[in-house]
Amino acid sequence: MPIVEITSLIFTGMNTLAKLVTAYYSARKDQRQLSSQEVATIQQSAAEVPTAKLKQAKSRLSVIDSDILETINGNIDKEKKRLIDALKDPANSQQAKDEACERANSVICRELKRIAKLNGGKLPPGDYKKWWESHGCA
Repeated sequence: MPIVEITSLIFTGMNTLAKLVTAYYSARKDQRQLSSQEVATIQQSAAEVPTAKLKQAKSRLSVIDSDILETINGNIDKEKKRLIDALKDPANSQQAKDEACERANSVICRELKRIAKLNGGKLPPGDYKKWWESHGCA
């Protein structure tokens, strides 16, 4: 897969995961559930990333080997699907949804940590750092 496509998928996948986790915790704080429609809307809006941001993502991740980027993308994509399924399933308990969000948050932090390690010990600026801070990564 071309590096432009991989870096775009990583960015949009991470953006989707981050927005879903944030929306879930915000709804939880307000003592309500996210509806399937809300999940779908978040998923769609998070995937609509401006071209300029996607170009930045490519330039900021271009130092990382494409095979590793594909692994990162696969991990993010798998977790994104798990989280969406968990949040949309009305049979899931609140605890199951909490656990799915915690797992997604862990994946966000783990993959950001991997990106930083492979990027000379630094996260790319912009959204990557914002995700790191807002998801309590350490």
